[in-house]
Amino acid sequence: ARRRLGVVPQELVFDPFFSVRECLRIQSGYFGIRKNDAWIDELLAGLGLAHKADVNMRALSGGMKRRVLVAQALVHRPPVIVLDEPTVGLHPRDIDRLVGVMHGLRDKGNTLVVVEHEQTVMLAADHLVDLGPGAGSFGGTLIYQGPPSAKKSKIKNHQSSIGTLPWL
Repeated sequence: ARRRLGVVPQELVFDPFFSVRECLRIQSGYFGIRKNDAWIDELLAGLGLAHKADVNMRALSGGMKRRVLVAQALVHRPPVIVLDEPTVGLHPRDIDRLVGVMHGLRDKGNTLVVVEHEQTVMLAADHLVDLGPGAGSFGGTLIYQGPPSAKKSKIKNHQSSIGTLPWL
C-alpha cells in the first residue's frame, strides 16, 4: 500500500548529510527501486533543481528543500499523491513550475489531493473543496465544492484562511 501513495508533508523534513541526488536515491531504495537515475533527473529538471543535484541539502533555501520533498514523494511513481501546502516558501516562478508538474502528473492518470491556500494553485485545480470557516470544532463545514471557475471571484477576494483540497 505504501508504494501507491506519495506524501509531501507541510513541515520541511530533510537529511542534512546528503546531496539532493543522494536523498532521492535513498528514497528510491526505501521502495526497493534501484537504478532510478533517469527518473530522478527528470524530476530534478521538472522541479528546477537539476543545477542543485549534487549540492548538500543544508545548503539549499527553504523553497528548494520544499521542491526536494515533492521529488521524494514522486520518486517511486505513486498513483496517488497528497501534498500538504507544497507552495510554502516558493517563489511565484516555482509555484507555476509546480503547477505544471502537478498537471503533468494528472494528465498521466495520477490522483492528486492538495491542501493549499495559494490562489494560483487553487485556480489551476480541476475541482475544489473549500472547508471552513475556521479550525477545530468550528471547522469542517463544506463551504464550496465544484470547479474553481465558479468560485474564482471568491478565491481572489478571500481574506480568511480557508482549507482547500483541489485536484480531487
